[in-house]
Order: sequence, then structure tokens, then C-alpha cells
Amino acid sequence: AKSEKEKIGRDGKTRISRAEIFAVEVERKLIQGINTTIGALHRTANRFPKKSAERYEVLKKLLHLYLENAAYVASDESRVYDQQWTKWEAGGRRGPEPRLNNSRSNGLWRRLASQANAILAEYPRAKDADEIMFNQALSLQFLGKEQDAAKSFSNIIKLFPNSQYAGDSFFSLGDYYFDRNDYTN
Repeated sequence: AKSEKEKIGRDGKTRISRAEIFAVEVERKLIQGINTTIGALHRTANRFPKKSAERYEVLKKLLHLYLENAAYVASDESRVYDQQWTKWEAGGRRGPEPRLNNSRSNGLWRRLASQANAILAEYPRAKDADEIMFNQALSLQFLGKEQDAAKSFSNIIKLFPNSQYAGDSFFSLGDYYFDRNDYTN
């Protein structure tokens, strides 16, 4: 792999490989497709009666799409930031240092948390409540609401100790407490 300096041409512009360009284009098309599908699924969900099994399945698919979309958009925002930073670095660090603009992905993480909350309110005994709660906790974590995320991860462990998401929740809680030098929890 080339170092960041090797990726910068004489004109100060970042050089990217054809594979990277292809990956970016595929990701952007995926985002467009996900957005289209989200709109269609919202309309579909609203056609089903509240608390119906069909509506639940559609809402769960929406939740998964919000998660995918937030992750893809966050990746795109990070890539843009990396390009800006590389250009700034190559230009001798003149001007203001670039900042990560994650407003688009933050909006999607908020939407994911809201969607998870709405599903759990409408279907409190959902068969996949552990997964829905985990996705909600993830979104809180990405939004910087670490304490709220930690509470959600703890609830998953308490309510669903045998769930596959309990292990992931333990891991996330470990990171949370480690980052705070809290080795007793």
C-alpha cells in the first residue's frame, strides 16, 4: 500500500487508484439505492395496521437499512475528511485544519435510534428485541451518547443474557469502561 505522501501528485491533488474510485462509486450508488428503498418501505409500513406482524417485518428491514446507510455515509464523510487533510498536509498545513463533517451520518444515526425506539414501543415483546436494542445502542454510541449507550448495552445483557448481542454488548461495555480507566466494572 502506498503511503499518504505517495498518493499525492505534483499538483497537490490526492491520487486514488481505480479500485478506490470504483469502491467509492459503488458505495455512493448503494447509498442512493438504500434511500430509495427506505422511502418505499416507509410507504409500505404505513399501509399495514399497527402492531401487525407484516408491519413489524417491514419496520425491522427499515432499521437495517438505516444502519447500513449510516455506516456508508459515515465512511464517505471520513473519506472526504481524509482527502481534505491529506491535501492540507501536502500544502504545508496552511489555512485552517480540516474538520470532519459528520452531520449527514449523525442525522442517520439519530433516525436509527428513533426507529428502534418506535419499534420497541409498538412491539415491546418483539422476538428480535435484543437486536433492535443493540442497534439503538450502537447509534447512541456513534452519536457520542456514550453513557446512554452503556445503559442500553447493560440492559441487553440483563434482559437477554443468552443472546448473541449480549457478547457484543459486553465487549462494547468493556471499551466504555476501559476508555474511562474504570477497571472495576
